[in-house]
Amino acid sequence: MHRLVVRQLCSDELLSHPETTLKRHLQDVADSCAEGRAESAQRLRYIVGACHDFGKATRYFQEYLADDRPQSQLTNHSAISGLACFHALRAEGFSLRECAMGWLVISRHHSPLIDTGETFQRTLFASNAPRETYVQQAEDILTRRTQVQTLYDDLGIELDIESFCTWIKSSQYIKDVAESLSYAGSVSEQPLDSSFQVVELFSQLVAADKLNAAGYDLPSRKHVPADAVESYIQDRFGSPSAETIDQLRADARESARDQLRDFDSLPGILTLTLPTGGGKTLTALDLALQIRQRKQLAEENRPRIVYALPFTSIIDQNFEVFSEVLEHAGVESIPEVLLKHHYRSRDDYVTGSHDSEATDGEFWRDLMLTNRWESEVTTTTFVQLLESLVVPSNSQSIKLPNLRDAVIILDEVQAIPTKYWDVVRACCEQLAADWGCTFIAMTATQPGIFADAPSLVPNADDYFEQLDRVRFEIDDSVFDQPLSIETLSERVVSEVRSSPSDVLVVCNTIGSARQVFDSIRSQLQTDSKELRLEYLSSAVRPRDRRDRITALRSTDREQRVVVSTQVIEAGVDLDFDIVIRDFAPLDSLVQAAGRCNRHAIGGSGGRVDFVCLVDDDGTEPATAIYDSPRLDATRRAFTNVLSGSTSLSESVVTTEVVSSYFSELSNIKNTGGSIPELQRWQFDSARIRLIPDSFSVDVFVVGSDSEESDHELYDDYAQAVRYNKRARARELKPDFYDCVVSVNLYSPRSERSEKIKRLPLPDDELGVYLLPAHKEEYKAWYSEKTGLRLPESTVESRLL
Repeated sequence: MHRLVVRQLCSDELLSHPETTLKRHLQDVADSCAEGRAESAQRLRYIVGACHDFGKATRYFQEYLADDRPQSQLTNHSAISGLACFHALRAEGFSLRECAMGWLVISRHHSPLIDTGETFQRTLFASNAPRETYVQQAEDILTRRTQVQTLYDDLGIELDIESFCTWIKSSQYIKDVAESLSYAGSVSEQPLDSSFQVVELFSQLVAADKLNAAGYDLPSRKHVPADAVESYIQDRFGSPSAETIDQLRADARESARDQLRDFDSLPGILTLTLPTGGGKTLTALDLALQIRQRKQLAEENRPRIVYALPFTSIIDQNFEVFSEVLEHAGVESIPEVLLKHHYRSRDDYVTGSHDSEATDGEFWRDLMLTNRWESEVTTTTFVQLLESLVVPSNSQSIKLPNLRDAVIILDEVQAIPTKYWDVVRACCEQLAADWGCTFIAMTATQPGIFADAPSLVPNADDYFEQLDRVRFEIDDSVFDQPLSIETLSERVVSEVRSSPSDVLVVCNTIGSARQVFDSIRSQLQTDSKELRLEYLSSAVRPRDRRDRITALRSTDREQRVVVSTQVIEAGVDLDFDIVIRDFAPLDSLVQAAGRCNRHAIGGSGGRVDFVCLVDDDGTEPATAIYDSPRLDATRRAFTNVLSGSTSLSESVVTTEVVSSYFSELSNIKNTGGSIPELQRWQFDSARIRLIPDSFSVDVFVVGSDSEESDHELYDDYAQAVRYNKRARARELKPDFYDCVVSVNLYSPRSERSEKIKRLPLPDDELGVYLLPAHKEEYKAWYSEKTGLRLPESTVESRLL
């Protein structure tokens, strides 16, 4: 019988990755983790970094790295490394909770954080937990304890290898880890800040480990002048005339700058409340640049700026504005300076080099640098930002270290679901304290989420009173009998025929918007009056929506009549004389009103009508989209302010009614979502989900006027995905998704699911249906005016 001979390795010969020694990797990751904030936890983070790949010292992993052994439980290094960290932290006198943190983040550093009780069960306690594997790994480590001990002595870690291996072989580690969690079937309640500390520690470790393992060079930091916005506005618009909206914007911006200068110590969270059309976007960017300069003078670190919004459509618009500002300042708006980051971004990736097109081999580098937000200014969504901050996935976590001292703007902050108010506020407060972040919560309808935060515009009410551009008419249907779609359509037609006013109708569902549009078009088709009638919703291809909005902006002779869903409410720079809005929560109503008399000042020249629609089957579309408590709070807020009249000024609605609404809402809505789960370190359960789960599919629509090019685009993109040509897929992706409509099917067995299966699915791997709308047999599926259309025989099918 052959006796197994174990070759003695010196510590420098142990590898973490091909051509990288374990000692070098552990030292680099430990140093990187220790560089973060807060300074009081540097030693803890250093030990976590130094222990995170302890298990790679086994011969099992070394043989796996040399392709001499297949992957197995014995080559898994995360679990044993987590236990080594626990042992080292305890040896240095860290608290049991801190020991538990180190164990947890290392155990999960190649995976997402899950509920801690489940991690304990899977790795340590359950009958199928690999406890015998840990014993084998410990016995192997003992065969080279001198080499491994030398490695950790050189790293400055108090990890006694023989004591650790004895601890593992005795199974005492199970009791000790359980005690650190106060484990009794589930993790006992912990202070809320401890859960954020776990997330921060996890993010630092994952980011440091991935970057060091990949060996990527980071792009050099870029200079952005602090006066970029001021210079841009002055050169493009000149000095504003008195009593104009440009003058109001200039006054508000200067007031905010003055307030910022008055702060002896910069608050961690600030609010910026101004009316729609009040110049919040450029004001916020200007303030962020001022804060960046102020922080940079105080510390060596150059803070990054993150501008987060709820909708991708607004990101595209703001990105163009920011690009103009930077280019005017002489700064090339390459992704290392200005990055647009959402799941269908239409920008390049961060590469550090733009001399040539990225190859497939460089794709992963570009993707990592982009996901890390290696940019001076990043425009992104609430989904990307907030889900990354509260409980990130493994890939989302790598951006957190780049947010040290960052200025983070939350635009349209009222769009954060009420149930997450408490957890988002707590998370922002923690990042402000631990990471030096500065948050600016910005909106025209400031919710109660940051009620105690100081305002950058303390006299905001003055600007609302000056921007009294519209009158709000509250229709009786809001409180009594709702309007039928036919009745509303007749009102719109009467308004159009009797005046030259531009009219916008905003509906809650695609189905009701389509019905209103079809009814108006039917009634006006015989009129000789010159007008442009358009329809906007997510049922229309993004490319076509953008073309329609561009055409509406350029129309100056024709009367404009637009029927839309909520896609027009946020960030679409269109202006109408009359806006009619189907009933919705107050913040959505005010957003719609922002499309009325947008660039005027004073005089109440516009009119906003709030109505309540009902479908043919008696269902109010508002109840299909919004929850009843928010709708009820809106009705009560109007009732609280209305006194016999159904007409209100803009200043009253945007101050008194808004204040009453959020007061009502805070009394009836749960704002503590995810908090109980975080206090028990149930990270998977605590994950916030800003986009509700849905069963949906993507449909690529071939246009009737672009048949050949659209078919070629579909085939090219499908082939790039199928054959892992990532660089080519990245190049084609924006144009591909410009032709895609997402369809909510609700369930795999719904009527809509059965219907969609009749469409071609040319490529199973791509999983995007193909709708050749130019072909006669598919004409009923897609209307050039109202987009994708599916059968609507059920209540739920009216929503997309």
